[in-house]
Amino acid sequence: MDKVVVFLLIALATLVSGEGFYKGYKVYDVTANTPSQQISLKAIINSGEFDFWNNRKVMVKPEEIARFEELMKNSSINFSIFHDDLDKFVKEEREENQKGIARSNGRFSFDAYHRYDVILEFLDEIALKHPSLVKVTTIAISTEGRPVKAVRLSTGGSGKPVIVMDAAIHAREWLAPTTVLYLIEQLVGPSKNLLDKVDWFIIPVLNVDGYEYSHTTERFWRKTRSKNSGTDCFGTDGNRNFDFHWMESGATDNPCSETYAGNKAFSEPETRGLRDVLLKENVKLYLAMHTSGELILYPWGYINALPDNWKDLDNLGRKAASAIQAVGGTRYTVGMSTEVLYAAAGASDDYAYAVGKSPYSYTVELPGNGFNPPPSIIKPVCLETMAAFTVFGNFIAQTYG
Repeated sequence: MDKVVVFLLIALATLVSGEGFYKGYKVYDVTANTPSQQISLKAIINSGEFDFWNNRKVMVKPEEIARFEELMKNSSINFSIFHDDLDKFVKEEREENQKGIARSNGRFSFDAYHRYDVILEFLDEIALKHPSLVKVTTIAISTEGRPVKAVRLSTGGSGKPVIVMDAAIHAREWLAPTTVLYLIEQLVGPSKNLLDKVDWFIIPVLNVDGYEYSHTTERFWRKTRSKNSGTDCFGTDGNRNFDFHWMESGATDNPCSETYAGNKAFSEPETRGLRDVLLKENVKLYLAMHTSGELILYPWGYINALPDNWKDLDNLGRKAASAIQAVGGTRYTVGMSTEVLYAAAGASDDYAYAVGKSPYSYTVELPGNGFNPPPSIIKPVCLETMAAFTVFGNFIAQTYG
């Protein structure tokens, strides 16, 4: 692609990217040290009233700032301002990302966060170069008519154990798709041995409409883009939309909330597509890739109780965390979702484990102090996370292959 054309496209993207949208928004860092503070904080998170990025960071709209600060003070929860000018921060991130796109001349690279059409081109190129290993399929058509693409990587044969992985069920978590695309590249290259006894089924971007919207309009858009009747609020939290203890905890029936679970379980075509994969495949490991927080979480998410094989889940998770730390020094916390993070009924990892019968199921929260880590972090995170993928792949091969 001509470099002049690339720069023109970047300039156009800047014009329509919604700069100024986050004027007056603040991101807070919250700390709950005592048991009573932790209980209060979890209740606030589970209410869905504020947009918590994890259990430490929360984005607050200008009109909600006074109420948020009052609520923190009344609950004796320590808080400080992490980003005082979120709009400026978003602009800086976008400018750096555009430089990375320009350096790659509009093609996919690990120097920037790319749009969905560029990702699809990358997948098609991989499949064209490795037709005996790679097959690109469509698992769903999104609300806005986009294909939700998946990649099956296999050396052939039947009855092999399958690792299913998805990223970007939450649109704004751009680092997750990039990391799984790196895995795909490695599986047809230096890590091809991980395909010997295991098939991999990878969905790089599950929430395709939301992902595109987060690039063009609202950088921190989380949900799908489906229309909700009776309101101007769009979208459903895909990770509260699965039909396993749906709407029991950590979700809301308020369509304007970031944790809106939908008007019914599997209301979204994207979650139905993942459901069909989980029920069809011989899944032995499911990985839901998210950001941020350096966490490896296992069920349950709907209740504060341990699953029967929690020791096995914990042991494998810790091996993966150790592999990451050995490569990049990043320390991950491993544990049950409701204990380490917060309740999230209707989540994909619980569904994969309980209904999809995957004996190993995790949510992996990649590094970063939010959903917009700079593009410079992409390669280091890809390298260290690949060590965890290798641990997971080898374990499934040795145990079920």
